[in-house]
Formats: sequence, C-alpha cells, structure tokens
Amino acid sequence: ATCQNTNGSYRCACRTGFSGRNCDTDIDDCKPNPCHNGGSCSDGIGTFFCECLAGFRGPKCEEDINECASNPCKNGANCTDCVNSYTCTCPSGFSGIHCENNTPDCTESSCFNGGTCVDGINTFTCVCLPGFTGSYCEHNINECDSKPCLNGGTCQDSYGTYKCTCPQGYTGLNCIDVAHLCRNSGLCVDTGNTHFCRCQAGYTGSYCEEQVDECSPNPCQNGATCTDYLGGYSCEVGAWGGWEFPGEKPQLLPFCHPRCCPCMMPLYQVGDWNAGYAPRAMWGWKEPL
Repeated sequence: ATCQNTNGSYRCACRTGFSGRNCDTDIDDCKPNPCHNGGSCSDGIGTFFCECLAGFRGPKCEEDINECASNPCKNGANCTDCVNSYTCTCPSGFSGIHCENNTPDCTESSCFNGGTCVDGINTFTCVCLPGFTGSYCEHNINECDSKPCLNGGTCQDSYGTYKCTCPQGYTGLNCIDVAHLCRNSGLCVDTGNTHFCRCQAGYTGSYCEEQVDECSPNPCQNGATCTDYLGGYSCEVGAWGGWEFPGEKPQLLPFCHPRCCPCMMPLYQVGDWNAGYAPRAMWGWKEPL
C-alpha cells in the first residue's frame, strides 16, 4: 500500500484486493459467489478461482461442455447432450451405449430347406442350397423346367439336380451321346433319326447279341455230326474221317498217317487202327485200270 500524508493524518492507497484504513483487510472476491453451475470459489489476492463441477468449464464455470462434440454415437445414432454425459438414440437394428452392436436378426427358423442366414442391418439374407430359391429358400427349383433331357429322354427332378432316363440308343447326362449298344465288337452306324448294328461274322440280332448257330439247320449230310464255332462249323463222321466247313467251301480232311507211304489215291482210316489205312475199294471203290 502507499501512504499519503494529509493535514494531521495519512491515507493509505491499498493494492487491489485489500481494504481498510491501513489496507489490512483482504477483500473476499468470492462474495457474492461469481462461479456458476455449482462451481466452488477460491479467493485470491484481488481475484478468485472457480472449481467447476464435471460437465462445465470456463473462468466462472459458465460453459456446459458438449459431450456430443466428439461424436461418440455410432451407426448414425442421435446424440443428446446432458450434464457431464450424453445419450445415444439408436436407429433400428442397433443397440448398446454407443449403438455399436448390430442387433441379431437371424433365428433358427429364418431360412428354410437348409438355407444359411446372413445377418444384416435390421434385416437378413438367406443363402440357399442348390435346388432352392426365394427370399427364405422356400421354393424348390424344378431343374426339369429347362427340359435338359434330349432325344426323348425322361427328366426326373431332384434337390439341386435332375436325372435323365434315356431311350434305347442314347446315353449321357442329357441323353446326347449315342450309346454303344452293339455287342461283341459290332459297329454302331448312326443314320440320323435311328441307328443299326453291323455285326461281326458269327453274330446276329439287333445289337449283335446272339451268336449264329451254323449247325441250325444241320448242314452236314450222311449222318455226320455238326459242330458249331464262331463264324463257321465242322462236320464229323467219327473214325471214318470227315469234312470241315468253315462257312464257305467244304474241305476233305487228309487222314494219311505221316509214316505211311505217299497216298496214290484217297485213303480213309479204318476203324480205330492206329497204323492201318485202307483204299476206298474196301467200300466198293475200284481202282482205275
């Protein structure tokens, strides 16, 4: 303080914050309380300090802090500022203090026929198994509607697939391929609208499925026994010799034993003799003169 001399006395010029004749009284700057919103005032020398409640700020706690300024609410939620707090109003499909949680929309019965439920925002999507369609996989797709079976094949619908029952002569998934119907190495000849089998020698039938019996009717004469084989036959006359018919010309079987002298005339084996051959004269054949 500064002392000023006066007539017979003095006067003190006090510093800011003090009063009294001798400046010995500290002025209480907190009276009246300058702090707003419940702030606590602390007196200083010529000044004061406000201690603000949570949610307020400023020299006199006059400003309400906006807790929504930091955008704490997620997913498009609305933020409402309160005293030292905020409230998030969540849009449909979200929950949580900050609306951070996507509300589950899928249940066990959301999708039908084994479909997989994929959760969305306030909705869900069904991923269907093959053979089903619809928002909830509720419809069975008829794979036969596209008529996949060709050449007169019959279509049978199944879950996610189909099966063609092909007519005779065709095969494959859609009855497109010509079936290998010809048996026993027969050649299948496609004629456009139909086909036929060109059989190997010794086979017959529409699909070469039957072996030709060259012994029916019996071609062997004079009581000979016919033996059938593939593509031909043979006639057997037992121990007296025989002829062989391979399907074309008959052949006289030579019965001369290798140790015999060269035959000068046709000889036939007689009975069961192992080393004996007789000329045809024994059966009424006469040698030429």
